Amino acid sequence: MITPVVKQGAVSVKGYFPAGVWFDLFDHSNGTIVVSSGNYVTLEAPHDHINVHLKDGYIVPMQGEGMTTREARATPFHLLVAVSSNGSSSSSSRGEVYLDDGERVEIGEEGGDWMKVRFQGGARGNRCYVNSEVINGRRFGSTNSRWIIERVSFLGLKKDVHQVDQEY
Repeated sequence: MITPVVKQGAVSVKGYFPAGVWFDLFDHSNGTIVVSSGNYVTLEAPHDHINVHLKDGYIVPMQGEGMTTREARATPFHLLVAVSSNGSSSSSSRGEVYLDDGERVEIGEEGGDWMKVRFQGGARGNRCYVNSEVINGRRFGSTNSRWIIERVSFLGLKKDVHQVDQEY
């Protein structure tokens, strides 16, 4: 969720947050916003930071930058897993990514050259996990094209979670 500053010179911004735990997308050390029922929250709005938050229970695949889609697609992914705060000893978060060649107008056509991957992850006991399921695995572009998950970050873990399994 984006909480934009729309008034010139403002140093804070007020935004509505639905119930849940919200993490700063760009500065994970910036703390979290916990809202038990939907409420307005006042946030600092420094000129060098955009207030973008990720709700618990979601996974966001992020990729590096490039001057073109083709260049960006050559960069590795970073999965940001906002662990669900449902209060149980086992929590699950979900997300997905859609990839195509970035050139065609039609997206997701039957039998087309595109890829969709669903992710599920979270914490179970004292372990973290991420699983993936390829929905459509058609390769496109260079026959050498591969997408690499270089890093997985878990947000919202309790202090007793200490081991990460590489199940992705």
